[in-house]
Amino acid sequence: MITRSNEDLGRLLVEEGFITERQLEKARADAERRGEPLQKTLVSMGFVSDKDIVESMGKQMGVAFVDLDRISTWTASSWTPNWLDRSPSTWPSATRSSR
Repeated sequence: MITRSNEDLGRLLVEEGFITERQLEKARADAERRGEPLQKTLVSMGFVSDKDIVESMGKQMGVAFVDLDRISTWTASSWTPNWLDRSPSTWPSATRSSR
């Protein structure tokens, strides 16, 4: 598992333009006072979302960020050939007979 220090995370978010230097300093002070991780404080203060943090960390590690909220889900009919009847009642199914 890859972990980042609070210092690295704060720097990264400033460099990526998610927060300002002033927001970072305020969040650091609050995190220290509350005894909680910087990430949690930044989110609870409304400066960033969890998605912003994951996206910027992904860029830093060279991993593409994919927002699954923006990808439509597939249904069986989306990959069924047009020539095949897409009605679920015509799809093959198996049943067990009771003895």
